[in-house]
Amino acid sequence: MEGWTKEENEKLNEFLVACDEMITGKFILSDTKVAKILKCIATSSHLYQLFGQCLVGFNFKQELQSATKDGFVMPEGKEKVVAFVFCFLLEIDNKHISLQNFVNDHFYHKEGYNRSYQNFALTVLVPFKENVLALLSGEETEENEESVPQEEPIYQNLRYLLASLRENVRQSRRMKNIESVEMVIDAMMEAINLKNWKIINGLLISLDLLLEKEKTVASTYNQIKETVFHYYYS
Repeated sequence: MEGWTKEENEKLNEFLVACDEMITGKFILSDTKVAKILKCIATSSHLYQLFGQCLVGFNFKQELQSATKDGFVMPEGKEKVVAFVFCFLLEIDNKHISLQNFVNDHFYHKEGYNRSYQNFALTVLVPFKENVLALLSGEETEENEESVPQEEPIYQNLRYLLASLRENVRQSRRMKNIESVEMVIDAMMEAINLKNWKIINGLLISLDLLLEKEKTVASTYNQIKETVFHYYYS
């Protein structure tokens, strides 16, 4: 991309290669390919920022229900497609969704699983890759004719982590206080809009009490705490 450092262009190329490997490959080693794509996103500042913006206000559970209501239909809009597939890959990586079952359920082809997987790749992965490139190139989205205002990285990071935490919480089968956790996450999102760190810090304490025994979301939650800690002590 024009104006990017050599290192960032190399990271983007690694992401595109990882996408192509999953698009053109077969189901074998798909878990490794998913993890590779997610790692590329996490290690590229430009990709990380883009995905953070796309996740603002995005509800994966709701979009997944809509997409699978009658066959399978991808969400409309570049940002929604990017957010949807990212969350989908994250759910596969966290073992909350079985890729094999999903492909068989929604992309079945009588010629066998590899043909079913090709249908999945063409419908889901190809638009994902294309829309990431389109958004990075500065193309206007259908929903916004003006470019999205740039936030400071720490706020983008928090939004990204909170969105990931929300999806992990929604997929939890044992957690009893999901609604309370989601209310705190929503409040933290609003506090980020206000850039009010006193409120963010206070809500983090509430979140800590709600999640102290929830090991399944500990990794994401610890990253949120580290981000807030970094703000105060960097």
